[in-house]
Amino acid sequence: MREFDVLDQELPGVRIVSIRGELDLTHAADARSALELAASEPERALVIDLTGCDFLDSTGVSAIVAASRSARGAGSGVTVASTEGSEVRRILDLTGISQGLPTFDGVDAAARAAVGSS
Repeated sequence: MREFDVLDQELPGVRIVSIRGELDLTHAADARSALELAASEPERALVIDLTGCDFLDSTGVSAIVAASRSARGAGSGVTVASTEGSEVRRILDLTGISQGLPTFDGVDAAARAAVGSS
């Protein structure tokens, strides 16, 4: 299991928030803060990178949904990067997030799509 961490990277036209470790009740407030800050920036698309996330519970799902609503409300494109076949991707599929938010296997593809949809 990886230690929880949130990394925020700003690139031209896109902001990538990478979540590592377990996104659960213990860490949801930290993730929500980082995601909401990134989502409040209308000039950059948002990529929520979950490729390093090992576990996602309902509080993590809630943080992702809230950030995507904020970003879309500000006129920004939003995408998710999550490895196909992972437990986290299964949760995204079961909750319908992967149907509502474009979801890609890698960060590069998610970033290209997010910038294209802004």
